[in-house]
Amino acid sequence: MNYENYSIEDFLQNEEFKRWVKNPDPESDIFWNNWLRSHPDQKEAILKAREILLTLDFQVAEPDKDDYEEVLLNILKGDATRSVSERKIGTQANYFTKMNEKMIRLAGVFLILMVTLAVYFYLREDPAVVEEAAVRFVTKENPRGQKSQISLPDGTVLWLNSESSITYPEKFKHGQRLVTLKGEAFFEVAKEQKRPFVVQINDLDVVALGTSFNIRAFPENQNVAVSLVTGRVLIKENISSTGINAPHFEDLILIPGEKILYDLQDFSIEKSYYDLKTDIAWKNGTIYFDNASYQEVKAKLERWFNVEFKLKNKSDKKWNYSGEFTGESLDRILARIGFVEGFEFEKKDNEIIIIYSD
Repeated sequence: MNYENYSIEDFLQNEEFKRWVKNPDPESDIFWNNWLRSHPDQKEAILKAREILLTLDFQVAEPDKDDYEEVLLNILKGDATRSVSERKIGTQANYFTKMNEKMIRLAGVFLILMVTLAVYFYLREDPAVVEEAAVRFVTKENPRGQKSQISLPDGTVLWLNSESSITYPEKFKHGQRLVTLKGEAFFEVAKEQKRPFVVQINDLDVVALGTSFNIRAFPENQNVAVSLVTGRVLIKENISSTGINAPHFEDLILIPGEKILYDLQDFSIEKSYYDLKTDIAWKNGTIYFDNASYQEVKAKLERWFNVEFKLKNKSDKKWNYSGEFTGESLDRILARIGFVEGFEFEKKDNEIIIIYSD
């Protein structure tokens, strides 16, 4: 179907579009997102129509096509007081005595269209007010040195890493289960065929039905990493955050053992296989390094133990440290790393002072 010349009203009446908004699935997500990339001039119309459909959830019987089009035409012309029934019956008194079931349905459609247009103009002025009033959100946040396990309203369980936060609604809507992540988390998603589970992270949407995967996107990282353990996930661009002039990539589907790295600078995306221990070890309480640089070791230990690293003297040595620690103290970990990388350390409150050997 050709949607190029569709208006907001056209999208509101289109069954395929309404099905995508209210009951999205990976296939329809791919179609509509790819179509929008090819028609960026329709972005505003699609997003507004989507907001209206998600705000309103009415179900009425369809009137005759001619009657429907006349009511819509009158509304758009600003002649909302003229109804089809006036043309067919003639007088207001006769209208009330002879209104039949079809006219009642038509009146219902008329009312819905009036409310829809009112909501549209209200959303155009201040969409955030409507959204905030409709849905209450919960945010769980972990500081440095703290991890947590969280159960979501749909039965999904997630493990939230240190310096990370998750935001989700108190109750998921019927169309999809949407959460927003900052930092790192491992998800075990409750299976629901009709309600995809969507994680928004930076410019990406990670879409799943019933699966387990890890997402890492700390502020110091230059990329977002998504690693799939079981099931399947769809990786797609978040069209509401990237803007129409941003570079685009084709939607990707991951299978177990695959991961993607999404570059936040040039918007490129790379798919590869990964070592399960490297990406998932933190969830089970294990600190794992694989040819890690000083900056990588520093960032992970600072986050894990809520400390700050300071260098007392500099060294030209390049770190490529590999090691694994489960349930060990920071002192013991630093002693083992220092033996390999050639440094000693001092502790002062929550500061770790690194002193390289001469």
